[in-house]
Amino acid sequence: MLIIENQEHFDKVREFAASVGADAELQKRLDFLAGFGGDPAKVRCRLYSDFAPHSFFWRIEYSSLEGW
Repeated sequence: MLIIENQEHFDKVREFAASVGADAELQKRLDFLAGFGGDPAKVRCRLYSDFAPHSFFWRIEYSSLEGW
């Protein structure tokens, strides 16, 4: 599961990727992160804006008995 924490930044990164012909590669990487760990009920990835203008900071989270 992929959780986008900053939709505005995400949209700008997608626009930039499209402008340089890298939209397919970006989607490939996003799909990888979305499917990381297999079971979306147990593993999720959060995307945050990074210090770089066309980049993300991401964090993989695993569920436990206490929650996320």
